[in-house]
Amino acid sequence: MSVAKVTKICGVIFAEQNFVRPLFFLLELLRNLFLSGFVAG
Repeated sequence: MSVAKVTKICGVIFAEQNFVRPLFFLLELLRNLFLSGFVAG
């Protein structure tokens, strides 16, 4: 395995982590808002 290939794979994993985390955070936030609104309603 070349250094460039390893760097690319690490970059992809890092990018996915950076993309997925905020997405999960937003989903949790929406779910909490929905549940609190559902309970209040």
